Amino acid sequence: MFMMASADSTTTVLLQKGKRSAANFIFSECKVDHDDVITPPHLSKLLDVILDPTKKIDNFENIDWCRWIIASGQTPDEFSKSVRQYDNATTCGKVWTVNFVAYRCRTCSISPCMSLCADCFQKNSWGQTIGEGVVHGFVVAESV
Repeated sequence: MFMMASADSTTTVLLQKGKRSAANFIFSECKVDHDDVITPPHLSKLLDVILDPTKKIDNFENIDWCRWIIASGQTPDEFSKSVRQYDNATTCGKVWTVNFVAYRCRTCSISPCMSLCADCFQKNSWGQTIGEGVVHGFVVAESV
């Protein structure tokens, strides 16, 4: 478990209530204006106990706590499900092999890893004019 000796009473109570309660508390505290205090002491103490930097990075408890904190009071599964509703990407399922032609939209992509197969590219509006006369710029690449 956690070393309670270094934890204050708020931290101890939150840890006893579980990860969901502690994560919800952290989420709520991050939304509060604490009068020019970057991180309030009670929140720092909680995070120091939960995310103990002396533990190895691959420690399951640290990873699990990060998942709960990111989920902001939801379960990690609930959070993952709610985030997925914003993923409008469609995937065709093609496996890219050597000499496979792929397209990357320079206008829309946020990473060089965001590419489409030729069929998906041609089914959509890439390379065509979009509002206000903007044309999608794209790159054609061949896999090696």
